Amino acid sequence: MIDENLTLTETGFIYAGRRYDLGSRAILLKKPTPGEKPAPHVYCDVCKAFDCYELKNADEYSPVTIYIAPGVYWLHDPLSEEIVKK
Repeated sequence: MIDENLTLTETGFIYAGRRYDLGSRAILLKKPTPGEKPAPHVYCDVCKAFDCYELKNADEYSPVTIYIAPGVYWLHDPLSEEIVKK
């Protein structure tokens, strides 16, 4: 269990009672959970998510949906002085 409303399943996740499937056209960005095993199409680091196989193969005709889980409040370190460009 990631939080009280989001639960990972073998093929995706359930949020607020609704099931979402993950795969080559849908990934999940979530906060890290200590001791949790890595799951396919689930990322805890936005840079790794944006560099993933799924997004590298996306285009305007085959888009990828990125679900952002509760608890992901920002996608970069707000105190960092470094600018990241992708």
